[in-house]
Amino acid sequence: LLMLGCGYFSVGVLDMMHTLTFGGMPFFPDIENNVTIQFWIVARFTEALALLLAPLLMHRKYQPRTILTIALLVLLLATSLVVFERLPVMLIAGEGLTQAKIISEYLIILILLIAATTLHHRRQQLDARVLKLTYVSIAMTIAAELAFTPYADLPGFSLVGGHFFKLTSLWANYNHLVN
Repeated sequence: LLMLGCGYFSVGVLDMMHTLTFGGMPFFPDIENNVTIQFWIVARFTEALALLLAPLLMHRKYQPRTILTIALLVLLLATSLVVFERLPVMLIAGEGLTQAKIISEYLIILILLIAATTLHHRRQQLDARVLKLTYVSIAMTIAAELAFTPYADLPGFSLVGGHFFKLTSLWANYNHLVN
């Protein structure tokens, strides 16, 4: 849970950057929607890797400071990749999503499926409630990624539906990390 909590701190900051850079927000008026999508993608990769690593490393003892330091380094790296334009273009204005964005979504789904499988293999070592809510979180994140893969227009149904799936995923995480 410590690894997930620290990982989701990084995810939360990246999601906040995703939100603040969205078209029409007053904070970064000159930023293109490509940057917004890049923040989304690095946040989802960070989330998927946290969900994969948590069950793999759950029996190792780490200092909380070490886990938080690693999460902050991942946050710094992910943000730097976007800010210094080291990621492929994810959206071309007037044309739509690029192959890089679509492939990234499918890679994230693959990592999440591996995370769920890893979690399933270690299910006996987890509290039943935590296990169930983590499965819900992973399933809703996969549903969100699937919804975000085909959209062609920003205010479309799949975009709104994907955000509702993501909200449900975060609710499940909140319930097993905080409650």
